Amino acid sequence: MFRVLFIKEVRDHLLSLRVAIGLSLGILLVAASAFVLSSIHLARQQEMAGNQQRQVELLAHYAHANRIWSFLRSTTRPPAPIVLVQGLDQEDGAETLMSNPMPELFPVMDLAWSVAIILSLFAIVIGFDAFNGEKEGGTLRLLLANRVSRLQVAAAKWTAGAFVLTVALTGALLVGVLIVQIRANTVWDGDEWFSMLVLGLLSAVYCWAFFSAAFAASAIFSRSSVSVLASLFTWILLVLVIPSVSPYVAAQFVPLSSSAAMERDLQYMLSEERDQIGKARVEEVRKKYASILPLEGLSESDIQGRIHRDPEFKRIYAQRAQEIDQIWDDVNAEQRVKADRLTADHDARARRQFELSRTLSLFSPLPAYLYATTELSATGFGTWEEFDRQMRGWRQSMTDYLASRYEAEKRADPTFGVNDFIDVSTRPRFQFQFPSFADRFAASAGYAGELCVWVFLLVGLAMAQFARFDVR
Repeated sequence: MFRVLFIKEVRDHLLSLRVAIGLSLGILLVAASAFVLSSIHLARQQEMAGNQQRQVELLAHYAHANRIWSFLRSTTRPPAPIVLVQGLDQEDGAETLMSNPMPELFPVMDLAWSVAIILSLFAIVIGFDAFNGEKEGGTLRLLLANRVSRLQVAAAKWTAGAFVLTVALTGALLVGVLIVQIRANTVWDGDEWFSMLVLGLLSAVYCWAFFSAAFAASAIFSRSSVSVLASLFTWILLVLVIPSVSPYVAAQFVPLSSSAAMERDLQYMLSEERDQIGKARVEEVRKKYASILPLEGLSESDIQGRIHRDPEFKRIYAQRAQEIDQIWDDVNAEQRVKADRLTADHDARARRQFELSRTLSLFSPLPAYLYATTELSATGFGTWEEFDRQMRGWRQSMTDYLASRYEAEKRADPTFGVNDFIDVSTRPRFQFQFPSFADRFAASAGYAGELCVWVFLLVGLAMAQFARFDVR
């Protein structure tokens, strides 16, 4: 009997106009977003390649120890291979805003938001009249009069609706993946294909959650006009209200100073205050050597000549330069410690605010779905943290490399300074490694579990309500 009921429900869904419209709209939207996101992906790849080439050219001609990091700031994270989900991979939009503000006002809707908005509404359209619609048509009473259990009826209706949703979602995903594979200049390995498979399963579970909410509403309210309003109200609350309000609620409990104020304090510590302390200490060293190393009135060429002619002058000059360099090293280290302490305190408060905001947002299935999909597509919080970790390791390697190169040049020529050109052609290169599928899956597992809990609770509510539903 369950099989007969399931086939009947699936046939009714597939022959309905609303399912045809919803299916067409879902496929069209995912296809359009895949087309646009593929173009954005190609543009970012080209921009990144151009930045890397300009970096190589600048370092080959203008690199020196004092400003070399300014040439390396263009080292950015490459765009994720799964193009369909943007996540936290979006640019800040400053250049786009200066040329054309429309993309900032109307950003492209990626796969995650297409599922989160359009297909979740499609799920409500399928399920809001599952029980009360048949009651109003008089067929539910006749069906239950044939000694069919209510559990079988409810299970068949829910399974059929979930099946139709899954078919619609699968069609949209296949179209999107096909467009990306044809247009985007990217090659997926096993990690990307497995991540995409799990992402599709989670998208289905997310849609099942809203279908289950509408399914429960149809069992709670006897009239379909009331259940559709209740379902839409629930959708607005879970999709639009709770995720949007949670950051502001968290900010009230964990206040945080603005980024502008933080930058001002750091700028003062690392520039003005640093220069004041360093210059005062350097002046003391110059006074100490003034009597044994008279440099007053000597040009740079004169100093070079004395260094080549007089070994004792060269020794004392190198000793003086070493003390001055040590002063600046000490001052830089001291100010960096102060800046790191300030940054650590700010980051700790920001982290607490973020964690509270994320916890509050999980009272809706939407954030859990977005967190999971962005982790799986390597555009979420975990990937950014991994990027920061790898970047810190590379920066340390680069710092050690520059220190060794500078010391080598200094030994060969005591007058060599931080503003002189230094060859860094053998420098360590940065190559970001995206997290593996196992890491992505582990990062998204908790959110996936929450989505399953939402479905389980809402289906249980629907079953409990239908057990006492008045079919008369």
